[in-house]
Amino acid sequence: MIPRDTELDHWAEQLKAATGTVFVHVRNFYEGHAPATLMALRHRLGLSTPTPPGQQQMSLF
Repeated sequence: MIPRDTELDHWAEQLKAATGTVFVHVRNFYEGHAPATLMALRHRLGLSTPTPPGQQQMSLF
């Protein structure tokens, strides 16, 4: 596993400077866990965790 924090920091700054709609594709070849990488990038951008349309987080209680 190779940490990619530096690259994520770089891309977060690039995305913050972007104007208009931006689509991001994450292919995490080195760590093998693209969803976690995408969530780390969202965190760096100050974005919340998305919930799929029509779905809510279920409760255990």
